[in-house]
Amino acid sequence: DACDGWATHQQLDMMVVNSDGQNIHMVSDYTTWEAKDGLSFRFHTRQTTDDAVTSQIDGDAKVDGSGGPGTAHYTSPKDTTKPLPQGTLFPMAHTAALLAAARAGKKFIALPLFDGTSEEGAQDTSVVVLNTKPPEATPYPLLSALASARVHLAFFERTPSAITPDYEVLMRYWENGVADALRMDFGDFVMDAKLSELKLQPHHC
Repeated sequence: DACDGWATHQQLDMMVVNSDGQNIHMVSDYTTWEAKDGLSFRFHTRQTTDDAVTSQIDGDAKVDGSGGPGTAHYTSPKDTTKPLPQGTLFPMAHTAALLAAARAGKKFIALPLFDGTSEEGAQDTSVVVLNTKPPEATPYPLLSALASARVHLAFFERTPSAITPDYEVLMRYWENGVADALRMDFGDFVMDAKLSELKLQPHHC
């Protein structure tokens, strides 16, 4: 909680062994700031392979009122601007919309998402709420008092020919946005992730 917005930092650090038996070290850093009114967003994504930078995306985006339309301005890898379609949400607003749908008993929602991870602007997302659960005991007291939902998200390019998703994520979401039991399907490989530590960040607002 950055008071005027939500600050996010995510790092994915992988050691991959290829078919020749070589170790490849891949790191993806993703840092964002999203205004609490959902109207503005800043993003930085940097990917390295064996310490060499293979991709970097930076910029900011705005939507005109809740749900767009809007624009995304990239400063790297090149200075360019992409339009964002009506209904576009940034990541925190997208998560909030998903959780609200689950609370309302909806089983399916489709929303455009802009998260700054692609040079091509917004993506289409298809979300299926598989089930919802009342509060139950967990290893984390912060979560034990909260309801949760099991959801499946699919992410598509915004092109008429995009009939299969770029990637899919299956996870359990608690009402406060914490996620566990992730299965991330990137097509070429699948990753499973489990919550191993949860620490409440200090609140200075």
